[in-house]
Amino acid sequence: MTTTDTATPTDPEWLAKEEAAYAEREAEAARYNEGWVADLAQDVNTHLTELGISPIEPATVKDGRLVPALLAHADPDRRFYSVHASFDEEEGPALLVGDFRPAGSGAFPGLQLADNRFSQAHDVLLARRRGPKPEPKRPPQPSTDAQAIVRALVDMQTSVDALARAVGLLGRP
Repeated sequence: MTTTDTATPTDPEWLAKEEAAYAEREAEAARYNEGWVADLAQDVNTHLTELGISPIEPATVKDGRLVPALLAHADPDRRFYSVHASFDEEEGPALLVGDFRPAGSGAFPGLQLADNRFSQAHDVLLARRRGPKPEPKRPPQPSTDAQAIVRALVDMQTSVDALARAVGLLGRP
């Protein structure tokens, strides 16, 4: 990674030292990150080998980022998703799927976690057929639920009527 010295000739000496120290810390962090990502790629490839899977393209590092291993291409005719192997911080080795539909036809963007765990070669077959993990259903916003709005208005009307009757009865001699 290339670092640029942000100190200018007019900066005080103490600021130039701080800029140099900062640049060195940034370079060290970048080197650490590149090593960590390279280790992840190696772990993914090792996991595939242990399962007896030969990837079409092994996991690699590009521009400091993990590029998942390609295990199976998408097949639109049979409605099969593409399957990739990567690493998830919560689940460890993970399968990712890419949509078989062309972009612009309702396909989801990029890669998403598969619907199943990755502990055996058979899981690749399942991921290819099942696709991505479904997103959790969100409860509707009360303001967008028309029936909830109507119920709230009816309840409010009932409360107002009861209050008016009570006040009317209390207000009479």
